[in-house]
Amino acid sequence: EILQLRVNTANVCSGDQVTFTATGARIYSWDGGNTYGTTGTYNLVVTRDTTFTVYGANEDPLCYRTAQVTVHVYEAPELHSTVSAPVICRGSSTTITVSGSDRYKFGTNGTYGTTNSWTVTPQRDTTYTIFGTPQGAQCPSNVAVSIRVKALPVLALTASPDSLCLGSTTTLTATGANLYSFTGSAPYRSNNTYTPTAP
Repeated sequence: EILQLRVNTANVCSGDQVTFTATGARIYSWDGGNTYGTTGTYNLVVTRDTTFTVYGANEDPLCYRTAQVTVHVYEAPELHSTVSAPVICRGSSTTITVSGSDRYKFGTNGTYGTTNSWTVTPQRDTTYTIFGTPQGAQCPSNVAVSIRVKALPVLALTASPDSLCLGSTTTLTATGANLYSFTGSAPYRSNNTYTPTAP
């Protein structure tokens, strides 16, 4: 019978325990041929790529055969995130981009794929969790990205007087915000009144 060595999984994460199983002999050595026993399984915690060798014999340890199997060990990735705008107004969008891994998924219910950028439109302060794992194994790590959402003000504008002749002036008064611009662009000021002249 041919001596065979199998492992329960050939692709693991650093620090995982794997189980080697040997068949094809009566006694086995899991420590380089120093000691033999009838146990055909061996557990090992792996932290790097490992080629493991088992020695097998029928009766005399001097008449042994060997079998090998290789375990590939993957590290959990170190993820990095960027946000196009960490603070947005309600109704606006921002884009989250994550790097540092081969595959990603957005949220716990997502599916792993190569997409590493997502556009979101949160309606309130929200923290998103993105997971990354290497291509060969499920060794996930995650990064949390927080987006702050500011509410849009409810503005009101009144004119006094609200009817005027050509060349006359009126006073516009705005309420509902802290800063105002009556020209449609910056600079914004705390002054909430504006006096235009009718053309």
